[in-house]
Amino acid sequence: AARNKSAETVVTVIDKTAPVAPTVNPFGDNQLTITGKAEAGAKVTIKRGKTVLGTGTTSNKGTYSVKIKSKQKAGTVLTAYATDKAGNTSAGKSIKVEDKTAPTAPTVNPFGDNQTTITGKAEAGAKVTIKRGKTVLGTGTASSKGTYSVRIKSKQKAGTVLTAYATDKAGNTSAGKSFKVTDKTAPGVPTAGKVTYKSTKVSGKAEKYATVYIYNGSHYVGKATASSKGAYTVHMKKQKRGSTLKIYAKDKAGNKSKYRYVRVK
Repeated sequence: AARNKSAETVVTVIDKTAPVAPTVNPFGDNQLTITGKAEAGAKVTIKRGKTVLGTGTTSNKGTYSVKIKSKQKAGTVLTAYATDKAGNTSAGKSIKVEDKTAPTAPTVNPFGDNQTTITGKAEAGAKVTIKRGKTVLGTGTASSKGTYSVRIKSKQKAGTVLTAYATDKAGNTSAGKSFKVTDKTAPGVPTAGKVTYKSTKVSGKAEKYATVYIYNGSHYVGKATASSKGAYTVHMKKQKRGSTLKIYAKDKAGNKSKYRYVRVK
């Protein structure tokens, strides 16, 4: 009798299992490449809303690197999806673009050796730090309009170099803006020796290197520059007895002292 052969059925198991959502490494607004991990061989798609920014393929070790079209603004939400070879797509993994862009350096308004408040402009909301070398002299916060005012601990000597930095809320710090403390302090009033109607010079003491000017009323008499020790001598014509000389010093920064009045005897 003939035997009946049983029919063999071949069943192909179809992959209907979606990959797990990719992982995404921290991504900043100064970057163009998004990296992370996903199922080996899967296609990774990066989207902003419905817009596809870039795609890439995961290596056999499960790592991916996707170059996107343009830098993204800090705070923007992007989503990464993994699609396996069978066409199954994972749930989305959302990430927020981090602020990694340093602010521009602050501007600084002219600042004198007679002041203790430094003002200027910086990124709105940024913390402004004023330093002398490594020493922090003061800090302040820029307003919503980008203006700041930092009160420092003490007056600074003319010629001292200070530096202003801006640090945004994400902790990014700008390049430093260096500025020199300007001389805004007037020299002291010069001294002057006795002057008679026979005198042809006036000598005394003034701020070193300042220029000493002498007037008789509104008439210019002469000038001289004080030495490194502050001594000066102004040569002049003889002045009329009873007239009054008006003597003052002007430093290199243009600051003018108060007057000393000397009566010609």
